[in-house]
Amino acid sequence: MFMAWVAYDNVAGHFMGKSFTDGKRMRGCGSWKVINEFHYERDGANTHAIVAVNEKSGVAIVTFRGTESSFFQERTEEAFHDWINSNFHYKKEPCSLASGCTGQVHGGFQHGYKVIARNLETQMKVLADSGYQLIFAGHSKGGSLAPLSAYAAVANAKIPSDMVSMFGFGGARVGDKQFVSHYSNFVRNTYLFRTYFKQLAGLLHETDIVSCVPLAMMGFHHVKQVKYIECNSKYIGNPEPIPNLSFKLPDVAHLIPKSAGCHYHQAYMDGLLTENISDHISFFRTDDEQ
Repeated sequence: MFMAWVAYDNVAGHFMGKSFTDGKRMRGCGSWKVINEFHYERDGANTHAIVAVNEKSGVAIVTFRGTESSFFQERTEEAFHDWINSNFHYKKEPCSLASGCTGQVHGGFQHGYKVIARNLETQMKVLADSGYQLIFAGHSKGGSLAPLSAYAAVANAKIPSDMVSMFGFGGARVGDKQFVSHYSNFVRNTYLFRTYFKQLAGLLHETDIVSCVPLAMMGFHHVKQVKYIECNSKYIGNPEPIPNLSFKLPDVAHLIPKSAGCHYHQAYMDGLLTENISDHISFFRTDDEQ
């Protein structure tokens, strides 16, 4: 999750891996080194990913940035177009991530991944051939791009499936049931995390609103396995950041609805660090956790 947060370090188009040198977000995260960054911002796409390696552990990770947010950056126009072209382009399209891919996927996410696919998959293949275990991760929109990338690494770049893992945080649904079933044959080490909070004295629950879209009734589903992190409301807006992290949102953050506030990075990181994770919860409103 720390690495997924770092992928957001996108200020006015400068992508130099600064988080890894200034220590603001990476303290205690081990010997990670950024070796490449991929950015594509045209043709209706706005995709940013970083690739980092830990030579000591033999692990490489690619993390995708979520939707641009002018709340953090002076890129209001870019953020608006990113929301429209990526998140709201939710028409299902035939999967074209690899030859033989079956089912349909979210059109905006598929396009957002494919604009960097060739170069990224080439680098992932080189790293895998060098013996690195590969992790694909991301938060929000990045949590939806990560499973598409992990799938393509195995199905298209022919990287052995036992070398690939996917960790998504608060991602939207990516495809129909046929694609989800097909995906499961290729990326078995999959963990999709969704925050939730309790309702009605803890009898029922409601989840991170981003992970509830597009709606299941529209034929969209999450890849498996889904895990649930209890959202601690005190971390909405990051008023009490995890020690050694200096990131804090303005005081108006407490006005944000809880279903949206539980989408923040801090809610996910807090839950992961406290290991407050469940395999299943009962839902406050009709939902399809798979």
